[in-house]
Amino acid sequence: MTALIICGYFLSVLSLTLFPHWQTSSLMFAHSSAWWSKAVQSDNGREFDNSSARTFFLTTGVHLRMSCPYTSPQNDKAERMIRTINNAARSLLFQASMPLSYWVEALYTATHVLNILPTKTLQSATPHFALFGAAPSYGHLRVFGCLCYPNLSTTAEHKLAPCSAACVFLGYSANGYRCLDIQSNRVLISRHVVFDETSFPFASQSTPDATDFEFLLD
Repeated sequence: MTALIICGYFLSVLSLTLFPHWQTSSLMFAHSSAWWSKAVQSDNGREFDNSSARTFFLTTGVHLRMSCPYTSPQNDKAERMIRTINNAARSLLFQASMPLSYWVEALYTATHVLNILPTKTLQSATPHFALFGAAPSYGHLRVFGCLCYPNLSTTAEHKLAPCSAACVFLGYSANGYRCLDIQSNRVLISRHVVFDETSFPFASQSTPDATDFEFLLD
């Protein structure tokens, strides 16, 4: 069984909106590869136990499995993976002295890295290889939260304007890097970025206490 961690959407609204995003991701992967969901196991949450979800599962042949109420051991694989992702995200935030408000970026980066790492579940292959049939590349990986300078020459106001700005590396986009402009607080996406992986801009601010990250264990 192929296990790919899908972490492309982060919801700040009711969990009932989760299914449409999962459905979109499933259809996207089905059209881009030979991968398709054969079964979905849920802990009786309403995000997958509703009329829209059940109709989709029936028409596509996806088997919906529901665990017994308050029986987390029946979801042991999912629970362990959630713990792994949360631990990785917490490490990224704490190592870079990042504020808790960037937990979404840390989760996305942790998921991206885990999807290209070998796993015993796939006989030391990577989820990326199992899905796309090609080995992942690692040359693009950079240190989360480090200082970076994206190329801004194409958007400069005039020829003598600065061609870059000091930013914080927030992770990866489909075709480039996500960089937080420290001055304007805007997120810039660029393919051409110079990294200083030994400098962390948020480290000069107050360092978060370890107890501030306990919410990731829930």
